[in-house]
Amino acid sequence: LPFGNLEDRDADVAQGDLGRIRGSDYLNCGVVVPDNFVGDLREATGVVGMSVTYCTAVAVALMDGKEDAVELFPFVESSNVSYQALHNGTVDILAGAKAKSEIPGVTFST
Repeated sequence: LPFGNLEDRDADVAQGDLGRIRGSDYLNCGVVVPDNFVGDLREATGVVGMSVTYCTAVAVALMDGKEDAVELFPFVESSNVSYQALHNGTVDILAGAKAKSEIPGVTFST
């Protein structure tokens, strides 16, 4: 299994970022929102709502079914701060982002 034994939270094979995330209380998820977004992320619809659902689904998968084990961090679309937050570990995953090639210090590959 590429992610190790996901059934056993304390299994030695869950290492690196996955082990760190599973060992914490929350999955920290960055959600990219339009510049004019106003409101509560958890009440969002459309693309932002899909991003929140994605974050929740990943948290449920990693945190033994706990739907509330996700912290959401909004980032405006016009800023590169979301990529830096992912790079420096402020967030564990990023939802709703578009790959941009002009971000200093960040390289995307396929």
